[in-house]
Amino acid sequence: MKTPNLSLKSKLVFMLLSVALLCVFVIGYQGLHNGEIAIAARVTEQLTGVREAKKGEVESYFNELRNHLKTLAIDHTTVGAMREFGSAFKRLKKETLHDAQTDALKSYYTSEFLPELQLNVEGTPLLEHYFPGDADARYLQYQYIAGNTNKRGDKNALMMAEDQSYYSGVHEYYHPVFNAIIEAYGYYDLFLIDIESGDIVYSVYKETDYATSLKDGIYKTSNLGDLYRNVRKSQDHGDVQLVDFNFYRPSYNSPAAFVGTTIFDDQNKPVGILAVQIAMDKLNQVLTGGQRWKEQGLGETGEAFLVGHDGTMRSNARPLMQGDDCYRKAIASGDGLSALDEKICRLDTSILLQKVDNASFYSAKSGETGVNTVKSYYGEDVISAYSPVNIEGVDWSIMAEMATSEADAPAKSFQKELIISAVIISCLVTFLAMWIASHFIAPLTNIMHAVKKLSNGEVDTNLDTERHDEYGDLARTLNQTIDLVKSQKAEIVNKTEENRGLLENILPSSIADRVERGESNIADRINSVTILFTSLRGFTDYVEGLAPDEAVKELNEFVNAFDDAAQRHGVERIKTIGDSYMAACGLTVPRLDHAKRTLEFAREILAITRRYNAEHDTNLGLRAGIHCGSVVAGVIGKSKFIYDVWGDTVNIASRIRFEADPNTIMVTSDVHDRLDNQDGFGQCTHVSTKGMGELSIWQWSPDWLLDEAETQIMEQPIQRSQETA
Repeated sequence: MKTPNLSLKSKLVFMLLSVALLCVFVIGYQGLHNGEIAIAARVTEQLTGVREAKKGEVESYFNELRNHLKTLAIDHTTVGAMREFGSAFKRLKKETLHDAQTDALKSYYTSEFLPELQLNVEGTPLLEHYFPGDADARYLQYQYIAGNTNKRGDKNALMMAEDQSYYSGVHEYYHPVFNAIIEAYGYYDLFLIDIESGDIVYSVYKETDYATSLKDGIYKTSNLGDLYRNVRKSQDHGDVQLVDFNFYRPSYNSPAAFVGTTIFDDQNKPVGILAVQIAMDKLNQVLTGGQRWKEQGLGETGEAFLVGHDGTMRSNARPLMQGDDCYRKAIASGDGLSALDEKICRLDTSILLQKVDNASFYSAKSGETGVNTVKSYYGEDVISAYSPVNIEGVDWSIMAEMATSEADAPAKSFQKELIISAVIISCLVTFLAMWIASHFIAPLTNIMHAVKKLSNGEVDTNLDTERHDEYGDLARTLNQTIDLVKSQKAEIVNKTEENRGLLENILPSSIADRVERGESNIADRINSVTILFTSLRGFTDYVEGLAPDEAVKELNEFVNAFDDAAQRHGVERIKTIGDSYMAACGLTVPRLDHAKRTLEFAREILAITRRYNAEHDTNLGLRAGIHCGSVVAGVIGKSKFIYDVWGDTVNIASRIRFEADPNTIMVTSDVHDRLDNQDGFGQCTHVSTKGMGELSIWQWSPDWLLDEAETQIMEQPIQRSQETA
């Protein structure tokens, strides 16, 4: 309660009276009978609340999982990945392994996979049963599993195998996206499955199901195979299928559940299946709140868990999650642990293994909701709040339980509290003055903490100024000081951002990051880049009679128009030298279609030049040369630096531009061969160059092909730059 405009002494008297009256009221109100009833009701309500909260969280988790899978399946990236992985996988039919590679793959199975699997299955798993029979499956499993130097569980760290295949190129492009998805959403694994053949054409973590067929392969009888068949049968937009947990041998016979849906292309044709493997840790985290049982009102023995239709758990038991010793102590009887209990400890999971056989389970299985006192799965009396869970595709129940011994403990403790209540009140009166003094020191403590945070550079503190005493005056003064420091810190941040902006005007963003990190010698070799060189014939003569500022303005008009076009096409300007313009595609941002983008950019700047001639009644001619290959790029200079590119690829692009007629584009055969659309090119010619031998070049002329996109560009006015060089 606020007591404004009163002195500290008045507030002290007021609080002393309040505490004394409160103590008298508590002693008169307490009663043993009412206390026991209240405690019992509280335990029941607490378990019911935990049950309903966890039930809602589990149902919400699976609803979000379904919605995310629906969204992911219609995403253009997923559709494109399914199409390209499917095509790349079919190309692998021609690939075969060398004997040494086949032996390495067999060695992986015999020395790593099968020994680990044998620990969790009955009998001895045989290589002949698990070794993939298809050549494409063996090929990919070697490249991404046996030949992958990353340890088990980290196979997803390999972005691209060293085989230089088309499949590996597709994998390098899409794998980072899907890898980020499962990390962000906590999935165990993600699969792309060919809808016709059942081939797993892609997975993130690359277990032994990778590249096998769910239609006729060794894992067709697994629950992932069941998911494949269920999704194939439905093939409806937005229809997401869920299969219950089962032991999954590619994951070393650990329990696994899967969710999947159909991927449709732009013509609504099913092209594949997107599936994710549910992570047990994620589901356990939902039920345990990150193993924070006490904080969620479950005390020392309480827990919430899921039970399947077969009476076995679908989440881990609390004693097991607290360690093998805790589980052994809870479950052990006079005869010791059973073989099943030992298996639970070995697999470190009670999913599909721990049996729950009591009245609460059968009531929940029948669709009932309630609270009961039953024997737990480890034989102790517990209060059990049960209910069925509404998740499409599975028949699960949820139970929130607590040992009756712990539930009754508060009532017994309450009896003792009644006896000592009078003593406690007497002590409270004695020490009341000391407590109040400590209470009034609290505002000063807050101010001290604020000063310490301010000395450490933290300016997010705002003290309460509602008090009308000396503490309030001090708090207002300190707030003014914090505001002053905050404004100065904001100014420093703004200056830092301005410096970053200036740096990015000189260097690409990724190179700017490296410069800021303090790298002193930045140089990279990029194996696949397209370089463009242009020369503007007649521009020097055109601006010779102009004033310097007018000449710079005209040059800026071209450079800015070219830069805008470069940004639209994903091309980066490297530098300009007079009326020459150098650009690159695929340099700092890898692109599979860098040649196509560069040609489209060159065609657009030809159109820009033509439009300039029409608007200014000039006869400028643009000559462009394009070549692709490997380059070396780096930062040149120290106090005044630039980002430059060099190598034979650059020299060839610079050289062949002089072979081009005005307002035409000259490309090498390397560029020409990469283009999907080769319309508009003349006959191949050959030129002899010093140091580089004879080159095959192709010339593209807008007189031969003026497409609709270029016509639209011609009709747009040039945005004149107001900047100076």
